[in-house]
Amino acid sequence: MLVRELITRSYYLSAIVSRDLETVSGAQIADGLELLNLILSEKSGTGRFIPYYDHLQIPSIGGQSQYDIEGLIVLDALTFNIDEVRYQMQRQARYRYWGTSRAENIESLPFTYYPERILNGTRLYLYFTPSSQIDFFTATGRFSLLEVSLDDELNDRIDKFYQSYLMYLLAKRICQFNSISFDPGKEQVLQELENNCVDVNPIDFNYKKISTLSKGGYVDYYQVNILRGWRP
Repeated sequence: MLVRELITRSYYLSAIVSRDLETVSGAQIADGLELLNLILSEKSGTGRFIPYYDHLQIPSIGGQSQYDIEGLIVLDALTFNIDEVRYQMQRQARYRYWGTSRAENIESLPFTYYPERILNGTRLYLYFTPSSQIDFFTATGRFSLLEVSLDDELNDRIDKFYQSYLMYLLAKRICQFNSISFDPGKEQVLQELENNCVDVNPIDFNYKKISTLSKGGYVDYYQVNILRGWRP
């Protein structure tokens, strides 16, 4: 489905334009496109209603501990690779990363990180500062939906169920834009579609508890600096 077609169907769904008696005007199409792109931008606020995950490989630069990832809005996991081996990184809270004592400017294997939202993406802070032996990082998470134009093909970007969700949501927004009530029956369908978007890829609440008294499951100073991150 083309973006233009989705906007047209949304106008018919809103009942502002009669499917059999009227055509959607150029001004209405322009308004619909602007409203649709606003909706896509809003969905990128928290990422909750974006059902798609991606795995982005980020080239590592030796000596650089800060990376800006465009479009990344929710980061679930971060790893790094040396040759054919992947290593887990531990996420730290804001105070833990910025408010505690530590030695700076040490180039080694970065086993901890802190993500921070910035304009149009996320900034990653790594510790230790990555050494040159690291090939790349892999960020697993949700990325913002890109802005669309009228002749873009949506089938290449999103599934049919998500197109249906956007069509109903845009119809509701068109009604609000024109100070007209949205049909309660269609509102119920919209809520069902929205719930489906959340359920497609639910949040992973699993976590691994790390204890300094345990015999394994954590990375210590000896592993990082003597064994370079792994045991023989």
